[in-house]
Amino acid sequence: MRPSEIEMHIPRYFMNDRNDDKMKRNQIVDKFLIDLKETNLPEEEVIEERSALDTNMETAIRIIQKI
Repeated sequence: MRPSEIEMHIPRYFMNDRNDDKMKRNQIVDKFLIDLKETNLPEEEVIEERSALDTNMETAIRIIQKI
């Protein structure tokens, strides 16, 4: 038998129950985030840019020697 022939139908009530559980979970997570961080928005990652001019002479020599 091929996989397409044994595909099972998922009952609609099961999918609806899972949606309710997801909504409850999301509400709980939002409440914890608000209590902990005073916001439910995701944190933004801060990327520190390092300029090539910030390196000192020894670091520049080591980089060149590795190439």
